[in-house]
Amino acid sequence: MMISPIVVGLMWRYMYHPTVGFFNRTLKSLGLEPMPWLLNGDWAFASVIIADVWQWVPFIFILSLAALQTLPQSVMEAARIDGANGWQSILYIKLPLMMPVLIITFLLRLIDSFKVLEVILVLTNGGPGLSTEVMALRIMRTATEFRELGVAAAMSNILLLMLLFLTVAMFLYNKVTEMRAMRLKNIAAEEA
Repeated sequence: MMISPIVVGLMWRYMYHPTVGFFNRTLKSLGLEPMPWLLNGDWAFASVIIADVWQWVPFIFILSLAALQTLPQSVMEAARIDGANGWQSILYIKLPLMMPVLIITFLLRLIDSFKVLEVILVLTNGGPGLSTEVMALRIMRTATEFRELGVAAAMSNILLLMLLFLTVAMFLYNKVTEMRAMRLKNIAAEEA
């Protein structure tokens, strides 16, 4: 997570190398044909996703672990006393209590995925063809290579509006979920 995206891109580029890369050497040692990781459009996009996920999984785990450690132990003990098994306590108690943190984590990761640029530049430079070109790369190329700053600014504003819409939708979903949980909690308190 703390490694620079350029370094991550270079590291994965060497691992995806067609002849001396780690993955193709492993496939050859198993008697399989080497894969065109960065040379085929479908594999190139999947390869970029794998490298990006590898870099940011620790961030998600750290936030999830922090949310898990802050769960009230009294609720966990009450679930055990009521006879909830491990899966039931995860599904019906831990995940709903962790949901606000998980939603924020998902939102942060979603916003960050829209601005992935360096890893793609190092791995594929948007190719083969346009198979790994994302909006951030298109905006950068429009501004720098094509010198169309107005168009690049308009594209940036569209990206901003898309992310703003997603953010508002996630916050509204989170608010509705919290209100539903509070209503259920009040109903349970009235019945008791």
